[in-house]
Amino acid sequence: WNDANRLDRIMQSLTADYRRSFGGNEEAVESFGGALDAVRASIDEEQSPDGSGGGQTTCLVCIEDVTARQPIWSCPACFVSLHLPCTLSWIRSCSVITHAGAAANAASSSGWTCPNCRASFKAADVPKRYTCYCGRVEDPEFDPWLVPHSCGSRCDRTLNCGGDGHTCLLLCHPGRCPPCPRTVTVACHCGGGGVGKLRCGQTWSCERPCSRPLAGCEHRCPVVCHPGPCQPCSVRLNTVTCRCGSQQRPAVLCSERDWQCDRVCNRDLGCGYHRCQRVCHSDPCGSCPAAGGRTCPCGKLPLPGLSCSDDVVLSTCSDTCGRSLACGVHACPDQCHLGPCPPCREMVRKACRCGKTTREVQCHKQVTCDVKCGRDRGCGRHQCKRRCCPGGCPPCDAVCGRPLNCGQHKCQSPCHSGPCYPCTERQVITCPCGFARVAHPCGSRRRGPPRPPRCPRPCQAPPDCRHPAREPHPCHSGACPPCRLPCGAELPCGHACQSPCHAAKLVTIKREVRGPWDGPAEVQELRCLPCPPCRAPVPVRCLGGHEVANAPCCKAKPRSCGRACGAEMNCGRHRCELDCHELVTAAGSEADPRHRCERPCQQSRPQASAAAACRHPCPLTCHRGPCPPCKLSASIRCHCGASKLRRACRELANAAEDKLADLLRCPNACQRRRPGCGHPCGAPCHPGPCDSLPADCEAPVELRCPCRRIQRLVPCRKIGKDSSSVSISCDDRCRQEADLSAARRRRQAASPTDAAAAAAAEAATRQAEAALLRRLPQQQQQQRRRRKRTADEDEESGRMSLMIGLLGGLQRRWKPLTIAALAALLAAALVWAALSEEESV
Repeated sequence: WNDANRLDRIMQSLTADYRRSFGGNEEAVESFGGALDAVRASIDEEQSPDGSGGGQTTCLVCIEDVTARQPIWSCPACFVSLHLPCTLSWIRSCSVITHAGAAANAASSSGWTCPNCRASFKAADVPKRYTCYCGRVEDPEFDPWLVPHSCGSRCDRTLNCGGDGHTCLLLCHPGRCPPCPRTVTVACHCGGGGVGKLRCGQTWSCERPCSRPLAGCEHRCPVVCHPGPCQPCSVRLNTVTCRCGSQQRPAVLCSERDWQCDRVCNRDLGCGYHRCQRVCHSDPCGSCPAAGGRTCPCGKLPLPGLSCSDDVVLSTCSDTCGRSLACGVHACPDQCHLGPCPPCREMVRKACRCGKTTREVQCHKQVTCDVKCGRDRGCGRHQCKRRCCPGGCPPCDAVCGRPLNCGQHKCQSPCHSGPCYPCTERQVITCPCGFARVAHPCGSRRRGPPRPPRCPRPCQAPPDCRHPAREPHPCHSGACPPCRLPCGAELPCGHACQSPCHAAKLVTIKREVRGPWDGPAEVQELRCLPCPPCRAPVPVRCLGGHEVANAPCCKAKPRSCGRACGAEMNCGRHRCELDCHELVTAAGSEADPRHRCERPCQQSRPQASAAAACRHPCPLTCHRGPCPPCKLSASIRCHCGASKLRRACRELANAAEDKLADLLRCPNACQRRRPGCGHPCGAPCHPGPCDSLPADCEAPVELRCPCRRIQRLVPCRKIGKDSSSVSISCDDRCRQEADLSAARRRRQAASPTDAAAAAAAEAATRQAEAALLRRLPQQQQQQRRRRKRTADEDEESGRMSLMIGLLGGLQRRWKPLTIAALAALLAAALVWAALSEEESV
C-alpha cells in the first residue's frame, strides 16, 4: 500500500468495473464508492503504528481524531464513527434535554438521537460495550492487517435488497454494505415482458408499452415499461361536465374530468317543496331537513298538523325559554323566542386564566389580567411573558444562536435546553491542483488547519521566476520550495550568474506602525533580488608584482599578496616591511611617502671621551649622513661621585681635557674614602685618586683599655704618626673589678654540685622556652585536629609523651643526681604549666 499511485489506479479500476456491471444504477455506484472510501481511509490509518494516520475520522462531539485503538460507536443510520465515551456523554445530555421538555413532549423522554443524522433511537439501543462494525465481537483487538475496529470475520448483516435471507459477503467493514451480489430471477417493470436473471436488487425494462389500466378511467398506460406507478391519464376529452351537470369545460385531460363548480345544487328535495342548498355535488341530495313534527322555538309546545310545506311563522309560547346557554351552566332566562339564545348575562365571580386575579363579570365574558408570565419556556433560557398565561407555555420561538462546538457557526435551531447538536457543515479540502479531495467536519480547524490530501500528481504551480518550469516535485500545499536552478542571467562583466535563482525571494520589510490598526510591523513580500557580484575566477597580479593568482570577477583588481614589499627606503639602510602595496613611482623612490623610513635613528654620536659620551638618541628619523649635535642637557656625576651635575651634551662633547675637568668639578668636598685609613677625603672635588696619607685626617677614632672599661676619641692623624703614644691603660677600678671576678670564680670552683645544678636548671628553662616558641604553630594545628577527635585521650597521650621525652633527654645529658633530678622535674613542671596555659588560651 505504500505506492499511492498504484492504490489510486486500483480504486479507479474497481469503480469502473462496478459501474459497467450496474449500468445506470447511480445509487448502487455511489454506495460502492462510499465503501471504497472507507477502505481507503482504513488503509491510511494502517500506515501509522498506532493507527492514527492520515485517514482517521473526526468525532463530532469532541472534535478530536478517532484512532484505531480507541473504542467507538458506529451509527447504523449514517455510519459515522464516534468515540464511545463521547457517545454516552451525548446520550446523557439528550436525556437531560428530553426530561427538561417532558411537559411539552412526554412521549420522547426515553429516546436519544444521533449527533450527525438526528436519527432517533430508543433507550434500549444505548451502546453498553465496544463492538466491531458487524456487532458480533466485543472489544476487538487492533490488527495492522485488518480494517481498524473490525473483527476480520464476514459481515453477515442482512441486506436491504428484497431477497430472502441475503447477507453481506464482505469482511467486517465500516459504512453501508454494498448492494447484494447474488443473481435472482426478476420480472420487468410492467410484468408483461417475461423474466430475466439479474443481480439481486436490480430491475429491468422490456422496452414495450406498459399497458397497465390507469386509475379512474378506461384507458391504459402508453409509456414504455417503467418502474413505479403510472402517470395520470393524459388523453384529452372534448367536453366534460361538472358534478352537478350545470356547467361544461372543453378540451380537458381525462385525469381532470372530475371537477366541481361553485354553484348551489338547487335541485328539488324529496318533499317537493324545498331545494338542495349544497354546492355542486354528484351524490344524492338527501331528505328535507324540515320534515317531521314541528314545535315552538323552545320545544316545549308541540304544533301538530304542520308539515314542511306549511310556510308559516312559528308562534312562541309564554313559558321561559330554558334552553341551555353556551356557558353550559345557566339556562336562557328570556321568554320563548325565535332564533338563537343571547349570551349568558349572569354575574359570576371568575378567576383569570392564570389564577392570580378574580373579578365579578357576566358569565359569557372571560377575565384576563395584565400580569406577565414569569415561567421559563422549554428552552430554560427565556421567559414566557404572555399576559395572563393559563399554563402550558408554548415552545420558545426564538433562534438558539449559541456558538457551536466548531467555533465558526451558530445554532439555527429553535431555542432549546442542553447542548446544541454538532455542526453539520462539511469542509472539503482539496490539494492545490484539485485532483485529490477530502471532507472534514466543521470545527476540525480548532486543532490547526487540516492536512490536505496527498496527491500523486506533480505540482502544477507556474514558476514565479525567470525559468520556464519549476523543478519536478509532487503536488503539495503551501508555497513551493525556492528554485534551486542557476540564475543564468548575463552580468555586466559578461559572465552568466551561477548563483541559485533569486528572482522570487521572501524579504522581510519593516514598516512604521503607529497603532494596532496599521497591522504588523514586519511583513514578508516576494521580491526579485538583484544578482550577487560575479564570482567567476579571473587572473590578477598583486600590487607589488610578486605573484599572479585567481580572484573572483567582482574583486578582480590588484590586491596585496600578503608578502613584505621589500622596496628600499629613503634612508638607504632599511627595506619596506609593509604588506604588498601599490608603488606610486619606481621602487625605492623617495617620492613615495610609504617608503620614507619612520624608524628612530640608531647611529651613535661622535664622543671625545667615555665620561663625556652623549647617550641621547638622535631626534630625527632614520636618515642618511651624520646626526646633528645634541641640544639636550645630561645629568652626570662629578669627580668624587657625590653630586649630579647638569651639563649640555654639546659642551661635554666639544670640551678639551682641562675644560672637561672644570665642567665635572662640584662645589662640595670630596666624599671618597682614603685608601690608608678609610675616612672621607675632605678635599675639594678633584679628578684622580685621593691622598692615601692620613696626615691631615681629623676623623675621630675610638680607643679602649685592655679590660675594655675605659674608652676615648683620638684624631686619625695622631694614630697614623705614633700609635703607641695614644694607648690607654687600666686604672684602679679596673683592677678591683678584676679581683672580684676572680674571687667569684674561685667560689664556684669550690662547690661544683650547686653550680652545676643551677646551670642545669637555667639551661633546662632556656631550652623549654625555646621549644615552646618553636612548637607554638604546631601546637595550634594539633589543637584544631584534636577538636575533631576525642579531646581527653589525645591531650593525655601528648602530655605523657612530652614528659617522657624531656625526662629522657635530661637523664642522658646529666647523670642521675638528686639535685639534678629535682631540677629536671621542676623544668618538666614548668613546661607542663606553659602547655596548659597555652591550650587554655
